[in-house]
Amino acid sequence: MRDLAPLVDATASTLETALRGDDCAAALHRALELERAHRASHPARRDAVLRAGLHLTHEALADHLGPPTG
Repeated sequence: MRDLAPLVDATASTLETALRGDDCAAALHRALELERAHRASHPARRDAVLRAGLHLTHEALADHLGPPTG
C-alpha cells in the first residue's frame, strides 16, 4: 500500500487544483505517469479496485480539461 502513496498524493493534489479552478494539466500528467509506473511495477497486485478508482478520477479530470491543444 505504501507504494501507492505517491500516486494517491498526486491524484489528490490534481483534484484539489482542479476544484480551485486552476489549470491542473501538469499535475494530471504527473499523476498519470505515476499510475503507469505503478501498474508496470506491480501488475499482479491486489489493489486493482483502488487503482481503478484513481484511474477513473484521472479520466474525469482529463474530461474537465477538455481536448488537448497544440
